[in-house]
Amino acid sequence: MRDDFDRIGKGRLFSIELIRLRGKETITELHRTYGDVPIGAIVAFFNSTGMLEIAINNGPAAELLNLRQNSVVRITFE
Repeated sequence: MRDDFDRIGKGRLFSIELIRLRGKETITELHRTYGDVPIGAIVAFFNSTGMLEIAINNGPAAELLNLRQNSVVRITFE
């Protein structure tokens, strides 16, 4: 997925929207590791296999973000 992100995005600004039952969460920055954000903050990065990982530093992201398998994640490039 990292290759697709780079190929399609071509360095443009982006937003990652997590579509939930109760609204959405928007991420506009990628990080390298969990530790790049404060404890309890949302972090998005490409893991060692190249897959986009969305997490909460030191927290249960699926529970706190109300995400499930097959939840919609939309990436939009400007």
